[in-house]
Amino acid sequence: MLGTLTGNYFYGPGLGETAVAAGGVFLFPPYALVLLGNAALTLGGYEPIGVGTFLPEKGEETWDTLYDGFVSVPGRLTAAVADTPYRTRQDVNNHLKSFLSSKENQDSNE
Repeated sequence: MLGTLTGNYFYGPGLGETAVAAGGVFLFPPYALVLLGNAALTLGGYEPIGVGTFLPEKGEETWDTLYDGFVSVPGRLTAAVADTPYRTRQDVNNHLKSFLSSKENQDSNE
């Protein structure tokens, strides 16, 4: 599981999202409060608040596409150097769901 999560982070959008968050805090330190607030919302089971939240549906889709393209660059470069396919958000979610369902099946068989 740890290998899968690490691969998803380095060969997916996780590395780019971390770079954007760290860069945002470096350039504008109060942004750390936004990140902490979003972490609290996520832990509470709510959707985090971002730019797309305040846009109309079409604008949100456009923003998400642009943002995903931007944060995918470090993961795509890392995946290319490692000769591993890039993992999109959908790939990461599907892989995690299949892993968790296989783990549940193993636990129920015991």
